[in-house]
Amino acid sequence: MIPRRALRNLALFRFPAVLLAMGVMLVVTIGNISAIADGLGMHLFNSARYEEATRMEMELSDLLVKAHRFSYGDRDITRADVNLALDIFWSRVNVVATANYQRALREADIEDAKVAVEIKERLGDYEAAIQKLAPGERTSIRPLLSLIREFQTRVNDMSSDAYSARRFQMQKMIEQELASLASLKSMQSEFAALVGVLVLFVIVELVISRRVNVRLKRAVADKEALLVTDGLTGIGNRRGFETDLSSRPPLSEFSLLLVDLDGFKDVNDTMGHPAGDALLRHVATALAENALPLGGVVARLGGDEFAVLLKGSRHRALDYAEAALADISRPISVEGKTIQVTASIGVAHSSDARDATPFVETLMKHADLALYAAKADGRNCARFTTDDMIADNARKRCLGKDLAKAIADGDLDAAFQPIVSMKEGQTLSVETLVRWSHPRFGAIPAPEIVQAAEGADLILPMTLLMLDRACLLRERLSVSNDAPRMAVNLSPALLSMPDLAKAIVDVLAKRGCPSESVILELTEDAAMSLSEQVMDNLEALRSAGLRLAVDDFGTGYSNLSRLAALEFAQIKIDKSLIRRISVCDRTYEIVRHVSRMAHDLGMEVVGEGVETESDRALLMGLGVPLGQGYHFARPMSDLSLMAWLGERREGQASARLLAG
Repeated sequence: MIPRRALRNLALFRFPAVLLAMGVMLVVTIGNISAIADGLGMHLFNSARYEEATRMEMELSDLLVKAHRFSYGDRDITRADVNLALDIFWSRVNVVATANYQRALREADIEDAKVAVEIKERLGDYEAAIQKLAPGERTSIRPLLSLIREFQTRVNDMSSDAYSARRFQMQKMIEQELASLASLKSMQSEFAALVGVLVLFVIVELVISRRVNVRLKRAVADKEALLVTDGLTGIGNRRGFETDLSSRPPLSEFSLLLVDLDGFKDVNDTMGHPAGDALLRHVATALAENALPLGGVVARLGGDEFAVLLKGSRHRALDYAEAALADISRPISVEGKTIQVTASIGVAHSSDARDATPFVETLMKHADLALYAAKADGRNCARFTTDDMIADNARKRCLGKDLAKAIADGDLDAAFQPIVSMKEGQTLSVETLVRWSHPRFGAIPAPEIVQAAEGADLILPMTLLMLDRACLLRERLSVSNDAPRMAVNLSPALLSMPDLAKAIVDVLAKRGCPSESVILELTEDAAMSLSEQVMDNLEALRSAGLRLAVDDFGTGYSNLSRLAALEFAQIKIDKSLIRRISVCDRTYEIVRHVSRMAHDLGMEVVGEGVETESDRALLMGLGVPLGQGYHFARPMSDLSLMAWLGERREGQASARLLAG
């Protein structure tokens, strides 16, 4: 029998022992649970990173599919859809290419993680390949396919490795959680034996559990924040921005601002991507510092495009835009070099799209219209959406839609204006001009027709239609031996199309029109382009026997030596110079020297906008042999031109008889 004193001593010993055990177990429990939370949080964090790498493959495939469908003529896919797929893919590439992500991928033994960095360096190639896509032109996807194939296998391998690493992380997390739960169960069983301190244990357990929940919530919140944060600048990304914008009710008062940098590509091209990244961070800081005090939301949508959501009135948005533009334009120093750019901002207020459906898409389109207006007004400024912009955009959409039908039905008309010899009055060539009487808007100006055709990707079929009309007229004139050369205008957008020369030659062959009888007129800015595709097209057209002319010469940065190197056959001096000859001595000398140099280079010179006899006499004195303008003839229909040529032929024949 145990003595009472021994029992008393045992009780005195047991209580401190239990307290000591409780303390030890409490410390161990806190440590274990902290390790659980930290480990779980780290696994979740890494899992999110590996998921970003895995999704690169999916978004690359999505870009390829949409580009395929677009180039194969799928009308459900627009160029905007392809550009959006590129932006999404590029946003993912930018995240995975950051130093932190690259380090995490290497630590997980994911091979070839640097493929994202290499793809990021090829941004210009991807954008150029996307711009070459043409609906229904299957070969236009070849440059993009070449780029994707260059990296696709490596992206797939990286995605597979990232997926395996993510599964490994999740498996480790589950194993750790199961082991931890078993440990907790054992500890709870031991504490259950200590009935006297059960309440204290429960309290401690609740406190510990609360800490676990807080850490778990923090880990989940960090993962969610990672998914809506731009990896380069630290502000929101497109995904988070779109979520925030979609959650705002139309009846609330706020402004959407789209910000696009002016000349950002030049910084990347001349100073490198590190300088461009530093500039993007500077812009993000400028936008955020001005927006956050006002409760605004700032995001980088991709590339050098940013967006801001700002509560309040238009006036508040304007004040913000002016302050942001001033901060963005401040010069910054990167590696001892000074960088300075400006920005253009388009602003749309929620009240402008409140009654529209869908609200978000309409608001984005309105802001984009305002951004386009800011760029058109000289950049480095902010513009609000106006009713005129919206109406003009609706008109352009309507024209683009109706133009396709007009081309298909042959409802476009052609007008013809002669180009004559200043001295003899002989018609040497005829310029073909597009005309369109819209059933709703009436007569559409030619520049607006061209703009609508370019916007709707109809510029090539429209040009081929005008070329066909020109060839048909020449065929009719050949019967009466009145067969001047036919001139057709080429939009700058056409020169970037790989199949341009073949399409033109096919039309000439169909009509049996000799290539040397056709003059293709290019605007000066298009003629000065140095792109490889433009040069290939010019060479192909010239090799086919077509004559090339430079239209509107003198409106841009003229370069006669370059024109000579490209073997242009004709220069048309723009009427803006012709009008100033009689009032400006400097313009007089410019035209005189241009005419002399062009003659020495073997090129014909045409003076445009000859309105009066004095204009004709003055240009002849300057050595300009050919003229075009109302003094000779206005643009006319094919039948009117044939009659006009007949009258002049008879008049010239009578003059020769009298002279004889």
